[in-house]
Amino acid sequence: MSELDLALSPRHPLASTAAGDDGLTETFRTLLDAPSRPVAVLTGRDDHGVCWGLTVTAFTVVSDRPPLLVVSVPGASRSWSRLRPTGRFVLNLLTAGQAEVAATYAEPGTTVAPGIRPGCARRFTLDGLPVLATTRGSLRCTTTTVVRGGEQDVVLARVIAGRVDRADAPLAAHALDLAPEPVEVG
Repeated sequence: MSELDLALSPRHPLASTAAGDDGLTETFRTLLDAPSRPVAVLTGRDDHGVCWGLTVTAFTVVSDRPPLLVVSVPGASRSWSRLRPTGRFVLNLLTAGQAEVAATYAEPGTTVAPGIRPGCARRFTLDGLPVLATTRGSLRCTTTTVVRGGEQDVVLARVIAGRVDRADAPLAAHALDLAPEPVEVG
């Protein structure tokens, strides 16, 4: 069982998977193979143990074996500036009904994102990374390379574990208006 698994049987179609598990490729494809660009919230803990999260809409599969993905993150993001040095994060893939979650963690320009909203992280990985509740699923990743591309950090990450939680349709980036106003999180 992977570190993200809570109660599902390994034979269950929504069971979690880990690196070295033949099912990780299928989990990886299920979560990232969508007809339109899906939306996710990247979550993690900084070096002081504080949880942070930010909405990302630009990510894709690089390789199935090993499972690698690339994520484009705003280089000016304060959340990312705190998570980048740790080299690890969870990519939480949102369902079509989670536009409010995407807006909560959206970080236009250099607006400060005040960490993980209380009550949003419903579970944690064994190493303490926050996983958002009621998402399509999540991928626990370690950063292998970060390259600055204009205003973005392009992050190549290896997927260490994954879990499909729901078969709901993904939240599509084209359905969102994440810019001009920052969202205050209380």
